[in-house]
Amino acid sequence: MIKLVDVSKIYRDKKNEKIALNKINITLPDHGMVFIIGRSGSGKSTLLNITAGLDNATSGKIYYDGEDIGAMKESVFDSFVLNSIGFVFQDYCLIEDVSVRQNIAFGLLDGVHGHEREIDDLLNSVGLKGYKHRLGRELSGGEKQRVAVARALIKHPKIIFSDEPTGNLDEQSSKKVLQILKKESQKSLVLIVSHNLDNAYEYGDRVITLDNGKVIDDTSYSGAKRKKKGTYYLEESLLSDKERMDKLNGLIQKMTSKSFCPEDPFLKKRKKAKKSEAISISIAGIISNVSGMFLGYSISISSRAVFSLF
Repeated sequence: MIKLVDVSKIYRDKKNEKIALNKINITLPDHGMVFIIGRSGSGKSTLLNITAGLDNATSGKIYYDGEDIGAMKESVFDSFVLNSIGFVFQDYCLIEDVSVRQNIAFGLLDGVHGHEREIDDLLNSVGLKGYKHRLGRELSGGEKQRVAVARALIKHPKIIFSDEPTGNLDEQSSKKVLQILKKESQKSLVLIVSHNLDNAYEYGDRVITLDNGKVIDDTSYSGAKRKKKGTYYLEESLLSDKERMDKLNGLIQKMTSKSFCPEDPFLKKRKKAKKSEAISISIAGIISNVSGMFLGYSISISSRAVFSLF
């Protein structure tokens, strides 16, 4: 169980102050699918970052099974992350020139040896039987995201944190990914940040809505779920995808000298689009808060994040 008590996050520079989170009090269960929704800038990615231990709160406390993570020794917390937490990124973060098998193995502490049967079973469960030896660059976007989910699941995590896992996917691929995560949520906690209201109300056991850093609605569902129409929150601004990707790549290169998350060709193509066209794409749900799990506003990434990539 995760408990947040009076958690606030304030970003400051010499002239300005931005309250990203304002005294958040939430208790999350051991399992189930919980969506965090809200407009761009509402604080949802910041909330996920802090809950995952990737960023520090300005004030307040976060407890995992009754233990204050802020009081944990860094080595103890890192061990917990490595063994118990999985992440699913919007942009897949696969190595394009290695096999699906090797990409999944990055989620294992002891490497791929001795896990061949488990990888086969996992690929079968995400609908990718026979894909083990394909290279990352040979996969579609939906297939890449299912490999990313398999990488998160290979260590049997207690918690999965996911920031816009379907943001770059078509409707059919999104459905497949969410169905896989929904099944996993029967035994693990799956916490998803999303702009897509329909997905949240269709798949979520609980939907938490943020606005201006505050929880304005927190509703659990059982049996028939209420569905809100409107589909997507409109992005208030176009985000700098390249800047976020560069920072993420820089972090990973320090650890491995390899880039786990090469720039998506889609991002290069998007830069050439007119602003009006980009906004239209955003409304369709393709553009969203890219890599917000790591960067939020101007998050200072601690060494903990290095251990938290998979």
